[in-house]
Amino acid sequence: MLSNVIEFIAPKIVLSDKDNHPEPIKKFIPDWFKKISGKQNTVKNCMPFLDTLMAGYGLKLPSDIELNFNKEGTTKASCPFSTDPDFIKKFNLNLQTRDDSVHPRFQLEGSPILNRNRNTTIQKIIFPWVIKTEPGYSCLFLPPMNNNDDRFSIIPGIVDTDTYPMNINFPYVVNGDKYQTLDTVLKKGIIFAQCIPFKRESWKMVIKDNSNLQKTSDKYWFKWLTRFQHKYKKQTWNKKNFT
Repeated sequence: MLSNVIEFIAPKIVLSDKDNHPEPIKKFIPDWFKKISGKQNTVKNCMPFLDTLMAGYGLKLPSDIELNFNKEGTTKASCPFSTDPDFIKKFNLNLQTRDDSVHPRFQLEGSPILNRNRNTTIQKIIFPWVIKTEPGYSCLFLPPMNNNDDRFSIIPGIVDTDTYPMNINFPYVVNGDKYQTLDTVLKKGIIFAQCIPFKRESWKMVIKDNSNLQKTSDKYWFKWLTRFQHKYKKQTWNKKNFT
């Protein structure tokens, strides 16, 4: 079976930092999940949950970010090269930065996103990679599902990566529900986003009664009740491949 291709494209100087390449997110299954028992009906045997940990690709923070959240009503973020105005030009990074490394509050006025960020400026991760998919395919970007850093999370979005030729920058929200203020360093290399490519298709919703499903449902439940474990995995689940 032929595989679809997703390309992660960056300048050579970025490619030379192999530890920071995007990778299939299944390589970053959290330790707590690995340690939990699979002999009982725990979440480890829940294939819908496991699929969230294995779908798509993990994007890594390209540099340390020093984050000062909600100090005297403001939020600031800086990375090591912030002090060098010629950094991007020097290494031919071709990043779109201009003045778009933050989102002013008025752009999200009244939203729960801004409230969670304690009504301070929304910061952005400047990401040096261009992501390219085949014609007709887009990418969903969201915080790593069931494995997110509790300090911050990107704002989810969909990008038509088959036609968008530039690097994608990621606005993020600090967890103001947990932290009233926060001084921390977000370390280079942590997985900050999950990238899931998908085919763009048209869908039409139909609402129906379940009378025609009864026979199928009865057969399904009969088989379901003959097993103690791995019911969904044996009867329903299909493997998804991201390499």
